[in-house]
Amino acid sequence: MKASHVRLTSTDDYEETNGHKETNLFTFIVDELGGTIFAMEAVDKSFDILDHFIPNKFVHKITNIGRSVLPFVLTTHRIVTSWIKWQKSQKQDTTDKKMYAIAKLLCIPKDKCEEYCDFFDGESIDLGSDVLSWLQSRPKTKNLKVLSITDIHGNDQNSATNVVPTGTALYIVIDWIGKKLVIEVLYNNNTMVMNTNIYYDYKLVSFSEQQEFRIAVFEAFAQCFDTKNNVLYYNSWGIITRPRGKSSFKIKQINYQQLLDEIRAVIKAGIKRGYGIGGPPGTGKTSAVMELENDLRDIPFVYINATVFRDADIVGVGRIFRFIRTIAPCVAVLEDIDTFDLGNKNMKLGELLEEVDTIKNDKPVVYIATFNESDKVHYSLLGRPGRIDQVFLVDIPRSIDTVREVFINRMKYRDKDVHDCNQLENSTIDRIIKNRFSQADICEIVDKCILNNRSLDNKNVLWSIEQLEATKRAIVRCRVDNEEEDLEDYL
Repeated sequence: MKASHVRLTSTDDYEETNGHKETNLFTFIVDELGGTIFAMEAVDKSFDILDHFIPNKFVHKITNIGRSVLPFVLTTHRIVTSWIKWQKSQKQDTTDKKMYAIAKLLCIPKDKCEEYCDFFDGESIDLGSDVLSWLQSRPKTKNLKVLSITDIHGNDQNSATNVVPTGTALYIVIDWIGKKLVIEVLYNNNTMVMNTNIYYDYKLVSFSEQQEFRIAVFEAFAQCFDTKNNVLYYNSWGIITRPRGKSSFKIKQINYQQLLDEIRAVIKAGIKRGYGIGGPPGTGKTSAVMELENDLRDIPFVYINATVFRDADIVGVGRIFRFIRTIAPCVAVLEDIDTFDLGNKNMKLGELLEEVDTIKNDKPVVYIATFNESDKVHYSLLGRPGRIDQVFLVDIPRSIDTVREVFINRMKYRDKDVHDCNQLENSTIDRIIKNRFSQADICEIVDKCILNNRSLDNKNVLWSIEQLEATKRAIVRCRVDNEEEDLEDYL
């Protein structure tokens, strides 16, 4: 959001701008009486008049107490008020020094510094911790160069050692296609990044260009990124990374080898293609994608989080896909597209369809869209070849052989002997199928036994199944209780 280009130099300016002084009633009365000393003299005269016209012992006692207490109260009030004003002025001085230091980093001429400081403030920018660490290594790419990293006093920081400066902020000066911008990284006492702001000369860089700068940083980071061993995650908070994963169990409901070979063929041919992987939660959709990223290490993987689409406007959606095409050839995973709010026709949906469409997408990109509920994804995305060309269903295990296979794969993943699994009775496996347990549920059955130092024989697996059944019942019971409470509140 664009920051307001108004920054006043003192609290008095703020009060006068609003047409009145913001003050409490006591201060107002004292000031109206001519200040602290004059107020004490006026009240003292008032006490004399009371004593003269009401010669009463009780009234005399009250006026004497007033004469003793009033000077202390008024003096204390004046001291506290002055201290508060001093604190505000000190804080304002610090802000002024910071803004002038930033103006100097931006190389704004001295005769323009005051104008810049009076009418500009920082704007929040989300880049992600991995991108910030990369910037602190002082990279120099084709369109983006880190010129310096300093604290607010202008002291150079050797960020290559990954040591947070003794202060609470870093200022990263960046040259982007001939324009200078300053990234302010604010830390808390635990050296964790609390906030990131961007400063620039608003006469040279527009707000829309600032948004373009963010994508330019992401693109430069991706070009320097170790894509063979890591994947990118693009979300509303910037870009983060993680090592390439490996699935804990195989998905037999997809002809995995055919899909793997087809993706390689698409990338080699330099074209675009889309795949959908749908099914109930916990059936292994994510595991299938993780297996792909492990086997396709020569192809960059980028995950696009659902929050990006929910938070982005139409222009923002275009920037997301521009970033994807920048790192092509690649695999772009659109996670949980049924939560993108694309169920009905809207402008954001139209932009997404246009971006995914074969006609506009002239880069070798493989889109993999995962979803739980297809009815929440507009048919024009899933049901049209040229956007999502093929959809796979990853369903819950429905046969004894499939359940046994999930057991064996999970035990191998946990480095456990699979001999015990052969002792499982068909009636036990039938119970799993009857409960409609997913692959993730079966993995939990195995892990529960391992965590409790139990072998995976038939008796212990039955015990673990009962534990999971109790969990499912608790979830349903809580949902029913909440619905009953809502109904009672409504009635």
